[in-house]
Amino acid sequence: MTLKRPFTVCAASPTGGPGARRGRHPTAAGVDPSVGDGAADGERTLFYRATNVPSMKLLLGVGGTDDSIEAVRKTVARADRTGHDLTIAIVDDPASERDPDRVEALVREILTDADRTATVRHVEGDPGPRLVELAEVEDFDEIALGGGKKSPMGKIRIGTMQEFVLLNAHTTVSLVR
Repeated sequence: MTLKRPFTVCAASPTGGPGARRGRHPTAAGVDPSVGDGAADGERTLFYRATNVPSMKLLLGVGGTDDSIEAVRKTVARADRTGHDLTIAIVDDPASERDPDRVEALVREILTDADRTATVRHVEGDPGPRLVELAEVEDFDEIALGGGKKSPMGKIRIGTMQEFVLLNAHTTVSLVR
């Protein structure tokens, strides 16, 4: 059992009462409870850290744009916190002025600064279909992509690679912004 969000339990009655969520006893499911800072009106927040959840395989597609490099930083930090197995796929993005070798150097620099290891590989061909194929063939649990700029009207604009992956991937896809 994995509880993805912290939830509030009434301090006066942690196993029942108005603030409790019934039917979830985390200690019986191999989950380690720890108490967070106090909440308003005498409640406390319990955060549960799963002790028996396997690591996810995460594929990050990087094209070399500034959004992609920022996505590397954020995804490396996330993988470090969660213990996910991270693979970084460097793709040839025509929207980027950086060549794939320069992108790899930046990615390795970010990994070194974070004291984190990850598999870094170059993916040849059309980036969208290749990322989807790679995720399916190698059983990745999630694909992460940088991107998504806001238009003047506040709507998100994505590139053709992101659009293809979002529409065709059979795994979870996250846009890292």
